[in-house]
Amino acid sequence: MGIVLRLWRFSKLTRENVRHNQVQIVGALSTTIDLRDIEKGKEIHDYLIQRGTSSDSEVITTLITMYAKCGNLNLAKELFNGIENGDFVAWSAMIYALAHRASQ
Repeated sequence: MGIVLRLWRFSKLTRENVRHNQVQIVGALSTTIDLRDIEKGKEIHDYLIQRGTSSDSEVITTLITMYAKCGNLNLAKELFNGIENGDFVAWSAMIYALAHRASQ
């Protein structure tokens, strides 16, 4: 499935009040990363907060990556600092974000 179609489908299902699973959420966030679409990424993040599903480690790590790659290091840091028990993947995402920012 094309990346734009994947994001459209996620949005359509959200409007229909379908509760997304972790795979769908990470897939949609990965699409926003590919498109560098921070606004759509924020929409998905807001959806996660409203649904109370924003605490999953893989989802948070993907959000950190999305914010960092879309140029909002402050939100990436805020999410990272909110992780109680950061795992290797979360640390790697934050290190990448800081290194990416330093190279710009």
